[in-house]
Amino acid sequence: MPHPVALAVQRALAEGVLPRDQLLLVALSGGPDSVALTLALAAEQLPLVVAHFNHRLRGSASDEDAAWVETFAAARGLRLVTGRDDLPPPTRNWEAVARQRRYRFLGAVARMEGASAIVVAHTRDDQLETFLLRLLRGAGPAGLAGMAPVSRLDQLTGVAVPVVRPLLATPRAATLDYCRQAGVIPRHDRSNDSPRFLRNRLRHHVLPLLQRENPRLAEEVATLTTLLRDQQQVIREEVQRRWNEVALPGEVALRREVLRCWPRALASEAVRRAVALLLASPSPLTSRHLQAVLALVAQERPGRLQLPAGLEAVTDQEALRLQRRGVPQVPLPVTLTVPGEVEFGDWRLRAERRVATAVRETSSPTSVWLHSEGPFLVRSRAPGDCYRPLGRSGSVTLQDEFVNRKVPREERPRVPVVTVGGRIAWVVGSRIAESERVGEGEMATWLQAERLPSCCQRADLLQSW
Repeated sequence: MPHPVALAVQRALAEGVLPRDQLLLVALSGGPDSVALTLALAAEQLPLVVAHFNHRLRGSASDEDAAWVETFAAARGLRLVTGRDDLPPPTRNWEAVARQRRYRFLGAVARMEGASAIVVAHTRDDQLETFLLRLLRGAGPAGLAGMAPVSRLDQLTGVAVPVVRPLLATPRAATLDYCRQAGVIPRHDRSNDSPRFLRNRLRHHVLPLLQRENPRLAEEVATLTTLLRDQQQVIREEVQRRWNEVALPGEVALRREVLRCWPRALASEAVRRAVALLLASPSPLTSRHLQAVLALVAQERPGRLQLPAGLEAVTDQEALRLQRRGVPQVPLPVTLTVPGEVEFGDWRLRAERRVATAVRETSSPTSVWLHSEGPFLVRSRAPGDCYRPLGRSGSVTLQDEFVNRKVPREERPRVPVVTVGGRIAWVVGSRIAESERVGEGEMATWLQAERLPSCCQRADLLQSW
């Protein structure tokens, strides 16, 4: 009988969650979970590259972890890419910040290496701890659904590559046993013992008491999170199908009367979806926040409610409007088919397919030729956005691009970003992506952007290159 760790990897391969013939990027911290995962993947003779990020939060111990990982990878002929955090640790919530930096590094390596998936070693115990943490923080059903075996964390990693967790149904004790059987002594992160962190207090003090009452707690929570994910998927699909009923075009706003008529589960998901679109990242709203927003919607008189992440909810006679405090509304993403036209905030974009002529002469900050046929997604910038502009030798971040163009900070979320297949094809006012290069006489997409007559924004945002 295969070991549970090996069996979990084999099951992921059999189900197609992990591809056999495409490069996988494995996050390797040096701890037992990631070491066991790496050993099991290597035993299947899969094409791998491993990545280690040194947060430098534990001084010499962090450097020793990095050195151990280098030795471990070299002994097994594994290609290793390392990174280190040269920024000082934040004074608050550093665990969340460290996670963001680590995933950003993994996304950059995945892009550089051409990996088809980022593989991480979360176990069934991690799922249980995450469930309890979110329960204590007031999460609703979406948050309590926990981690999924496959996630799309594009906004966090900065790359359209799935994050896969093949050990999510495997107990942590199994990874320790797998390492022992392989004759490997993994690293131990002593910060995991510190009662300073809530997760550690749950792990070492609360969970032993709960599991004494119910030894199958981890299994039952795993079953519950799976059920919640399935239910949330149904709700998300229903809200997406009926989105045009509730969403007002051109802004992050929802029709009040529709929200009032919808079941609470659908209305909550619509608010969560709108917030995620506004932030270009997962919604930070808890169940308590969502209840407060829906209570605001139910009031007859207009109202205003402050929310996390610098957001606020504002109601008028027609709509619930979600916006950043003191920042103009961020337009909702829209799909541009070819031929066709759409409005995005203060902009109208038109596209048609035709033979490219006078490519250099006709291209400008507001009209371009694109190689892709579409359809295109027109959206606001997202954290970590980067692309390779035409004629450049490397990628640039949109943050740097906007700074160089002297686009005012408050206007940057309203600049149309045209994407296709999850990658940036054009940023209005900047060059097209190198991958969209068009030659004279080729069939191409002619795309034009114009400011709407009602626009009162600054006219000098678009500077020619």
